Amino acid sequence: MSENTFAPIATLPSSTIWPSITVSIPISRSLAISLIILFSASITSVPGASSVFVGANVTYANDAKEALGVKQETLDKYGAVSQETAKEMAISVGDYHKTDVSVSFTGNAGPDAMEGKPVGEVYIGIKIKDNIKVYKLQLDGDRQKIREQCVNFAIKKLYDEVKVL
Repeated sequence: MSENTFAPIATLPSSTIWPSITVSIPISRSLAISLIILFSASITSVPGASSVFVGANVTYANDAKEALGVKQETLDKYGAVSQETAKEMAISVGDYHKTDVSVSFTGNAGPDAMEGKPVGEVYIGIKIKDNIKVYKLQLDGDRQKIREQCVNFAIKKLYDEVKVL
């Protein structure tokens, strides 16, 4: 699967959750573009997910991001939709839930540009133990299509990273 090709959401969770259960890595994530229901449903639709799925934080507003642990200076300098914010969100949600694996999403799903960022610009942070990667995506489609692409990308990346542990 190429970086810009996404499998249907329903086909990915079972192959993602089982490697996580095998290595007993709990998963948490922070979301900023209304992905919590979609991402959570994708992960928890698999029997046994409760053994690795710890929790989620919806951090839609900047105040919520700050409460989670994102620095005000980061938001002021880079904005909510940025690599730096995604990184701090992934670290903060992992610390909050005391997990080895955490995922953050921040981006603009539209309908208009935000903070000078075009519709479809998304940053996904994935933290596994002390390794943090942030992926910048420029996605096309309506709000729902952008959300689905984010979830598929994150699940695929989680699977790729966790299966090697």
